[in-house]
This record gives sequence, structure tokens and C-alpha cells, in this order.
Amino acid sequence: MYEIKRVQMRGKPLLPMCYNAKISHHEYRTETHDFTGCYGMYDMRTENPLEECARCGAFVGGDFIARAKVVGE
Repeated sequence: MYEIKRVQMRGKPLLPMCYNAKISHHEYRTETHDFTGCYGMYDMRTENPLEECARCGAFVGGDFIARAKVVGE
């Protein structure tokens, strides 16, 4: 099985803050691919994900499965 990591889902290099975020191994699986996602970093005042995280292709709270299908092709 081929693993698709966060950086591939993101589509660009990870930011320094990305290394502090909780990741999710095996967030989505197909017969040939295993996708790693990210739960992102949150603004503790508003309890919402940071804007950069919300726009990220690796963010599990977004449209992760649709993005995984595109990346996995």
C-alpha cells in the first residue's frame, strides 16, 4: 500500500506550526493508498481552526476525502 503524507495532501511544504499539529494516520484508505491527514492548529479564543489550517488540503475538518481522491489519482 502506498502512503500519501500530509505534505502531498497539502500540495506545498509544511509550515513550522504544522509539526506541532496532531496528525491522523490512516484517515482515509483505498485499495492502493493510505492517506495521512491533520487536525490542524486552533485559535483558543474562538475555538476555530487557524485560517491557514482551514484552507489546507491535509486538514481533516475540510473536504479531505474529495481532496484525497484527487491526489490519489
